[in-house]
Amino acid sequence: MFGQNDLADKRLGNVARRLTSADARELLALADEITQLREELGFADPDPLVGRYLAYRAMRGSNVPGEPKLAAQFLAELS
Repeated sequence: MFGQNDLADKRLGNVARRLTSADARELLALADEITQLREELGFADPDPLVGRYLAYRAMRGSNVPGEPKLAAQFLAELS
């Protein structure tokens, strides 16, 4: 969901599509749609929730929590 395994998935080629979460693909599509609609409506600032989700997806490194912890943290921020 947060793309922690995207690099490994890219190495797998077409198999990666089956291994990537359908929920993650849907969330990314919704993020793109929200961003596009905001641009069309003239909003200069990006949506904070979309920005936060994309920031979580951009996290990389050996000290970054795993996806379950990231998901729990993100859900806690939503409430």
